[in-house]
Amino acid sequence: MDGTLVAYLYESRVMAVFTPEQTLLHANALFKSRYKEAEFCVAAGSIMQGYGTEFSDLDLVIIYPTIETAFRESFTYLGMPIEAFIHDYETLQSFMDSDFEEGHAIMLHMVATGVAVPKETEYSTRLKAYALAILAAGPPRPDQKTLDDLCYAVSDLIDDLKGTRPPYEKRAILYSLYLKIGELRLRTAGKFLTSGKRLARALKECEALFFDGLESVREHAHKGEVSAQDIHGLTALLDSLGGYLFDGYKRIAPDHKRKNADWITSSHKGTH
Repeated sequence: MDGTLVAYLYESRVMAVFTPEQTLLHANALFKSRYKEAEFCVAAGSIMQGYGTEFSDLDLVIIYPTIETAFRESFTYLGMPIEAFIHDYETLQSFMDSDFEEGHAIMLHMVATGVAVPKETEYSTRLKAYALAILAAGPPRPDQKTLDDLCYAVSDLIDDLKGTRPPYEKRAILYSLYLKIGELRLRTAGKFLTSGKRLARALKECEALFFDGLESVREHAHKGEVSAQDIHGLTALLDSLGGYLFDGYKRIAPDHKRKNADWITSSHKGTH
């Protein structure tokens, strides 16, 4: 592609936010040209839901009757980044099942909230209804071991914040803590897990008061400050989710975590 055209498309991308209607036109054009042998596709993502930015991409779930293997590909089409997830009926089922079993809803959310392209069909309608039903039912209930592991991890990170550390270390600790306490909050609320910007949205939707308390501490940390009041606030948040855990915590390694000890018979450093 000509460099001048690339620069023009990039500048246009910076200046404009695609509307859902424009995005749907892109999805239809791609279906007819790049994925014309597919049964149908689902156009999804933040743009399709009306809150995309000038740098948001379009998520496309492409569904064939049968393919050799599922894959994903990324490319740019007329200035719009595209994330395409290529499946057939069976691979899509496998990915949705894995999402559910792990407490995530990435693929489920895309097919549940997306728009069928080029049009709704019997299968696309069934697929959306299936995903919506699973999302409404919620993820599997976490066992106590999972909750204890998360409480322990959050407790350990809060303890790390109490020490005298440079600001960059405290920011790194708080980042890890945000992910762990966020997962703990969503799991205890019976919500599907998510990450990145979606984690912040999910926590805010789950409980505004919890979200505000966590955001307050994070803002202080990014200024290089974590006060005793912040530590108290984090501990209170943890108390609402199961409480501080250290004494008495024990985790037994699975039986398969055992291998021959090569280092015993090795005569040279670094050999394996």
